[in-house]
Amino acid sequence: MKILVISCFMVLLTTSCGKLDDFEKKSTKMAKTSDKLHDLSGNALDLQRKGGSSISRLEYLKMMNEEKNFIGKSEFASKYMKAFEFQSWLGNHIDSHKERERMLDEAVIEFCRRLASYYYETGFNEFSPTTNNNDELNIFALSVASHQLDATQEKVLKRNPKLKEFSIYNMIKTAFLEIKDASQEMSNLSSEMMVYERELRHFLNSRYNMLIAMSMTKVSKVSELSTISKAWKRYITGWDNEFDSLNESQRERVLKYLDGAVKLKKFMNSLGEDLKLHSKIKGYYKKSKFSDKNKCLNCEDLKTYRAYLGEVLE
Repeated sequence: MKILVISCFMVLLTTSCGKLDDFEKKSTKMAKTSDKLHDLSGNALDLQRKGGSSISRLEYLKMMNEEKNFIGKSEFASKYMKAFEFQSWLGNHIDSHKERERMLDEAVIEFCRRLASYYYETGFNEFSPTTNNNDELNIFALSVASHQLDATQEKVLKRNPKLKEFSIYNMIKTAFLEIKDASQEMSNLSSEMMVYERELRHFLNSRYNMLIAMSMTKVSKVSELSTISKAWKRYITGWDNEFDSLNESQRERVLKYLDGAVKLKKFMNSLGEDLKLHSKIKGYYKKSKFSDKNKCLNCEDLKTYRAYLGEVLE
């Protein structure tokens, strides 16, 4: 009887162990399959993102180059900035942080080389926002759009506020910060960018100039910057600054432009560097006059506006 019980026990144990082995094998196989599916999902996402984004960027640059109006150019430049792959990083189990770093590296390399190609045509002399040179206008357009974030990145950042925001603009600023800090080793992104230090320094100065120029067109009768030379002769004794006649949304837009310019100037000053406002823009803007009849003479927006002007026109 004992022999029979022991035999039955051994059979059950063998069967259970066999089932356990089968279960472990199946679990391992499922895990490997899951990993493969994860890799396939990541690769498919990467291929889809790369294909669509790279084609879109080429199209936006082509349209920016063909566009004659600066506002149109800046719209296409904005679309170009938002079309980089890192802008559509999802931050989930498929899109790893390592993948984000790879996309940032690729974006920096592409952008810097593209920018260098424009400077190859223009050179590094100071150029004015009033220019009619197409390559110079392309640089201006890219500069004022360089801070743009795609809606996908905005959603990811909102979902996880601890994540770092990335744009072409803030990566350029980080690179200049790191090159000034000799106590720290530069990141790969900054090292790549500083290969194009001369182009990027000029690029930031272009952004500074165009933001101020764009604010001026909103408060004057000069809607096209290229016509300033003619307007200069017409308003040689001065012109009426119409800031206080703008509605609230329009005033916010002007202040946004100047706020961006002032913050950039302070940033470069903190690094021991300065930004230079082109004499045409500075000279014309300084001729603006505020009438005593202005309906918003004492409003806070006007005070802020005049304070900004004091900083950029000094």
